[in-house]
Amino acid sequence: MTTKIKSETQEMISLLYVPIPDRSSARSIGRHLIERRLALCVNIIGEMESIYEWQGKVEHLEEILLIIKVNATKIGIVKQQVEQMHPYQAPFIGEIRLADINDSFLSGMHLVC
Repeated sequence: MTTKIKSETQEMISLLYVPIPDRSSARSIGRHLIERRLALCVNIIGEMESIYEWQGKVEHLEEILLIIKVNATKIGIVKQQVEQMHPYQAPFIGEIRLADINDSFLSGMHLVC
């Protein structure tokens, strides 16, 4: 793969960072995205503690983290699907655009998405 093609392809992959309250919801969203070929991969990372302010009160909450690998051409529909399925009233769905990805992953991603 040439450097120019590699650079253009890599700009097309993003990660979505999505905290979620429970493993069951995480699995449901992950499975939904993979079965519909909307995501390349969904990582479910166990228990993390989040501290935030909500409605004037400091909250401490155990959460699960979803990291969703997405082809950028599908980022809009993936964000929409995650927000619709997410149990929170106002979920955080943050996009991280990737700058450098190994060639072997890039070659394989075209087979699944």
